[in-house]
Amino acid sequence: MIRIFRSLMAGFLVFILLFCFSMKGDALLINEEVSEEEALFSYNANMRYDALLKQLNNEYPDYYGGAYIENMKLYILVTCDPESVKDDIILITGKDTSFKHVEYSYKRLCEYKDQIWHIIEDYRNNHEDLFDSCFGIGIDERKNTIFLETYAVSKKHVRAIKKLTNRIFRALEFRELEAPYTEEQMLLQE
Repeated sequence: MIRIFRSLMAGFLVFILLFCFSMKGDALLINEEVSEEEALFSYNANMRYDALLKQLNNEYPDYYGGAYIENMKLYILVTCDPESVKDDIILITGKDTSFKHVEYSYKRLCEYKDQIWHIIEDYRNNHEDLFDSCFGIGIDERKNTIFLETYAVSKKHVRAIKKLTNRIFRALEFRELEAPYTEEQMLLQE
C-alpha cells in the first residue's frame, strides 16, 4: 500500500512539475517561461493537496476520483455527489477548490490499470507480438480514464487489445507515441 501511495504521489508531483512548464491545449511548451504567479499557485495547490492526503491518513477514500490543476484552479474529482464532501475538503484545500463528479474512483482506476498491464505482460511472456507496440499505461485523472501508450499499432491490434481488455475496462484510450523509447530514455525513467 505504501508503494502504491508513493507511486501516486510521485505521479502527482510530476504532474505539478509539468504544470510549471505550462500547458497550452495538449502541447507541453517546455521553453515557455512560467509566471511567478503560476509557479506559486502550483506550489500552494500541491501543499493543499498534501494536507488533504494527510487528513485522509494518506489513503484515498472510495469516493476520490483524482485531482488536477487547470487555469490556476485545483480540481478534486469525486464519484459521489460533490456537495456531500465539499465542505470537509474545502476546510483543508481552500474555497478556490472546484469539484467535479466522475464515474470511476482513483482506487478503481488503479486496479483496472494493474489488471490490464498484467494481461499485457502475460501475453508478452508468451511471445505474443500483439503487445510489442505497447510501451506504457497510465491514468488520465482529468478524463477519468486509463490510457495505453503505443507505437505503430495496427487497427487490427487495437481491436485485439480491446477484446482482451474490455471485460476489465471498456474506456481504454490509446495514445500513439511519435517514436518508441530508446534504451537511454528507458534507463533515465528508472
